[in-house]
Amino acid sequence: MASVAILTCGCGCGKPVRSKYVRGHHRRLSVQERLEKHVEPEPMSGCWLWTSRVDRDGYGRMTARSSSESLAHRWAFLVYRGPIEPDLTVDHLCRNRRCVNPSHMELVSIRENILRGNGRGAVAARQTECSMGHALNGQRRDANGKRRCRICQKAYDAARYVRLWAMEVGER
Repeated sequence: MASVAILTCGCGCGKPVRSKYVRGHHRRLSVQERLEKHVEPEPMSGCWLWTSRVDRDGYGRMTARSSSESLAHRWAFLVYRGPIEPDLTVDHLCRNRRCVNPSHMELVSIRENILRGNGRGAVAARQTECSMGHALNGQRRDANGKRRCRICQKAYDAARYVRLWAMEVGER
C-alpha cells in the first residue's frame, strides 16, 4: 500500500490540510514583501517602478491593514528610510511619480516640494524677468497678485492715467 503524504498548512500553524492552507489561514506578507512584489527596477534611471495600482495623478497606491497611508512611495520611504514628520512631504528627486526607490526621495516642506515642481506657481516663482525682459526686483504685485517690474508698472500707470483723463475730457 502506498503511503499518503500529509500536507500541513502553509501559514505555519502545522494543521493538516488537503490543499495549501486551512480555510481562513494564509501567510500574511509584510509591507516590505508587498512593496517588493510590485516593483520592477528600471536599469537606465535606477527607478523602482510601481507595477500595481496607479491613481489618476500617476502615483502608485497600496493599502495596509489599519492604516490610512496609501501612496506606495510613502510606504517605501517608511520601510527603508524611517518615519515621515507630519509637516514634511516626500519629494521625488527623479520626478517620476511611479518610482518607489527610497534613494530617489527626500523629505522636504510642502512649499519646497511645490517650488521644485513644474506647476504654474513654481515656474512663476523662478521667473527673473518680465515678458518685456525687465528684471523682476522686489515683490511688486498688481491688483491680481501678479508680479510686475517697476518699468512696466510705471508704463501701465501712465497709460491708465491718460485713458482716464481722456474719458474725463470726453464727458465735458
